[in-house]
Amino acid sequence: MNKIGIFSTELKPSNELYIFECGYEHCEPRDPYQYEPIDYYLIHYILEGEGLFFINDQCYHLKAGDGFFIPPDTANNYYALKDNPWVYRWIGINGLKAKELLSMCGFKNDNFVFRYTEDNKLDDYFRNIYECCCDDDLYMALGYLYQLFSLLKVDNHENVVDNYSPYNEYIDKGINFIKDNYYKNITVSDVSNYLTIDRSYFYKIFKQSMMVTPQQYIIEYRIQKACSLLRKSSYSINKISDLVGFSSQAYFSKIFKKTLGVTPFEYRNTFIK
Repeated sequence: MNKIGIFSTELKPSNELYIFECGYEHCEPRDPYQYEPIDYYLIHYILEGEGLFFINDQCYHLKAGDGFFIPPDTANNYYALKDNPWVYRWIGINGLKAKELLSMCGFKNDNFVFRYTEDNKLDDYFRNIYECCCDDDLYMALGYLYQLFSLLKVDNHENVVDNYSPYNEYIDKGINFIKDNYYKNITVSDVSNYLTIDRSYFYKIFKQSMMVTPQQYIIEYRIQKACSLLRKSSYSINKISDLVGFSSQAYFSKIFKKTLGVTPFEYRNTFIK
């Protein structure tokens, strides 16, 4: 497979649901940049590697088997991690029934991520859609798209049942505490103390639910906030490191480069015209 493959079309074989674009990419480490909001629905599925996905003040550290969803007119960012860049497939869709169908698959109520590791079916459907589109067989591609939706719908139902747990409340409250206090240089112990539960127990259930450690989540959320300030404010890098809860500019710059592959200064320069 080549490093990248892209298909796009303006044809609409059905107004209810149509494919706007699809493709795959073996991502190379690169300078991060702000994606412009789109006017269609976009779904990515990660085959290898890992990266960060930012949307609606949420930060997700995603890996092989994970996927993410971007609705229309929603600001977002996503980057491959430098040491293990991801490989993903994607499909962009729209139509009168698109929102309803995606909602049935679980993409509603700010639910932007999913995970599918049962077998290779999801990868096969994404690949078949792309190959059919490249062969100008858009009706066959739509057939595979409906099969993809059917797979996600069944898997989403099973996950909703399987993932219900009394500790979900701890996860939600912990995340809200992080969002409200990230700028105070909080620690994982601060979060567990707020929840009045054992630190090791919180660590375990958080990692199981979120697929990252609490400390990783705190760091990635701070980096997300720092990216926003670097793009939208004229604050100095030292000031920004303080505003997002890092103990020093040197540590902030080190973690920023480790996470995104560029320094805060280099990141800011990508947005200076």
